[in-house]
Amino acid sequence: MTLLDTRKAEVLAKLDVLVKKAHALWPKAASMTFTVRFDLRGAAAGTASVRGGVYTLRFNTDMMQNSGWQHLLEDTVPHELAHLLGYHLGYGANHGKAWRSICISLGGSGKRCHNETVTYAKGATFEYTTAT
Repeated sequence: MTLLDTRKAEVLAKLDVLVKKAHALWPKAASMTFTVRFDLRGAAAGTASVRGGVYTLRFNTDMMQNSGWQHLLEDTVPHELAHLLGYHLGYGANHGKAWRSICISLGGSGKRCHNETVTYAKGATFEYTTAT
C-alpha cells in the first residue's frame, strides 16, 4: 500500500467518525449522502460542492503526500464536511456563522483559509536505455 493509499484510508476513516458525530448532533444529517474524490490539485486543500443534488468532497492529493497532511486531516476534513452539512441543514454552504459553528462542532478550527505550503508531488520519471 502506498503512502497516498494509506492517507486516503485515513481521510475516509476520519469522515466516518465525523459523520457519526454529525448524526448525533443534527438528526436530519442522517439523510445526507456524499461522494469523496481524491483528485484536487492547486492551492485549495479541499472543496465541497452540491451539483444536481449530488454532494461531493474533493481533497488535494499533493497536500496529502507532503507537509500539509496533518492540517488536511485535522482541519480541512471537518471544514469541507461542514459546508455540505450547512447546505443540507438549510443554512447555506458559505463561510457564515452557521458554517463556522458546524465546523467547530466537528473539531475544525472554523477558519476560512489555510496557510499551508503546497508542495506539488512530481510525477514518476522513467529512464529508458536501449542497446543503440
